[in-house]
Amino acid sequence: MTASPTQPPHNRYENAALGLIILGFLVIITVGAVFLFTTSIDPNLPLDQEKLTRYGEIIGGIVGPIWALAGVVYFYQGMKEQRKTIGLMQDQLELQREANLVSQESQQVLRVQKFETTFFNLISSLNEVVKDLDIHDADKTYQGRDFFGYLDDKIESIESEEYSDFINKYRENIHEVHQADIQHYVQLLYQLLKFVDRSSFDQETKEGYIDIVRAPISILEASIIFYEMATHIDSHKLTYLVMKYKLLKNKLNIEDIKHYVELQQIIDDQYIAEMSSQGN
Repeated sequence: MTASPTQPPHNRYENAALGLIILGFLVIITVGAVFLFTTSIDPNLPLDQEKLTRYGEIIGGIVGPIWALAGVVYFYQGMKEQRKTIGLMQDQLELQREANLVSQESQQVLRVQKFETTFFNLISSLNEVVKDLDIHDADKTYQGRDFFGYLDDKIESIESEEYSDFINKYRENIHEVHQADIQHYVQLLYQLLKFVDRSSFDQETKEGYIDIVRAPISILEASIIFYEMATHIDSHKLTYLVMKYKLLKNKLNIEDIKHYVELQQIIDDQYIAEMSSQGN
């Protein structure tokens, strides 16, 4: 013999309430039948009001509590269903929240991947530019990072104790002579720094990417970057980013550091002058 499946609790409650309602109707029918059976009804005579009242009290005393109990059962069942519905809604909200978190994490991963793809492409392009740098002098070729060594020798040959005069001689003897090669390198470096600076990452993360840019820069290369900054001081663009992220930290020789300090003072003086003029 196959056992009948167990009914869900909510079906049992509904069946119980329905049974109580049916029981109430059966009581009404039974009491009514007894009333009719025990009472002779003459259409020409008035009904026995006392007897009718007594039977009504019997029906009310029995059926009222039964139907009240049925109402309580339905109310209890409704509360359970409401609580279950609220629980399901909370579960759905939690699942939605988790899905949103996963979506945000996925978007963050994609954003980082997209940023790093461009970032490392720019670094690769900068390295290619450095490899393509070359100077021919006295039957000798200085290529790649040796290019910066050649220019650094030229910088060391500049004789001047005064900062502005030194920068002018650099501009005339080095920058203007090798402008085509240097400008391409400097512009790409600036684009790389600007790309990191304008990203939506926090400052610590940005500085981490700048550390990657800084790592391969040699002292000779840093020297050229610095004097290109000094040559283009009026634009501030490259200078601002190099100083903001300390790109040349621990990369300059003693003489360059002295000039760096003077450049910093010039920038500070210009900033103060600009603020003063805006205030007036």
